[in-house]
Amino acid sequence: MALATRQQTNNRPRLLQAAMDAFAQPDIRRKVIFTVVVLIIFRFIAHIPVPNANRDQLDAIFQQSAVLGFLNLFSGGTLQQLSIAALGVYPYVTAQIIVQIMTPLVPSFQALQKEGEQGRNRLQLYANYLAVPLAAVQGYAQLQLIQSNGGISGIGFGGANAQLGPSAAERSQSNLRIVSQ
Repeated sequence: MALATRQQTNNRPRLLQAAMDAFAQPDIRRKVIFTVVVLIIFRFIAHIPVPNANRDQLDAIFQQSAVLGFLNLFSGGTLQQLSIAALGVYPYVTAQIIVQIMTPLVPSFQALQKEGEQGRNRLQLYANYLAVPLAAVQGYAQLQLIQSNGGISGIGFGGANAQLGPSAAERSQSNLRIVSQ
């Protein structure tokens, strides 16, 4: 019986056997399942567009601009749809790169790296904190790039003057009429 099982495993390709052996370990199986679930959730979120975006106009802009097409390629198509998940993991990856570059240059980062696991965890925390403002800056920059190509209008820190589509002003006027009656 053991000989038949061993022959069966020897007939499988080594990569497939290694994947099966890894999936047999509960810790690795849990991590792989978690990763697959997160990817599925991300793909669902990638189909939720920002409200009031003119999709026809965005499609035309992305057909004309090579830069936007290139960015859309790396975002998995979420930028062209102006999805709420258009940034993907860009800010996190950028923050990780910045922390890695700064580690040899900043003495306190060097000391944290030499502390072992606890120091690496602290550097990871710094990268996570850095990812939040980077997300804001990168998101604003992407919107400005789309706006400069005519995809959307009114992007800025103006509050009431900002609009993502041509009907935003019309809706605010109709809301004012409803409130005043």
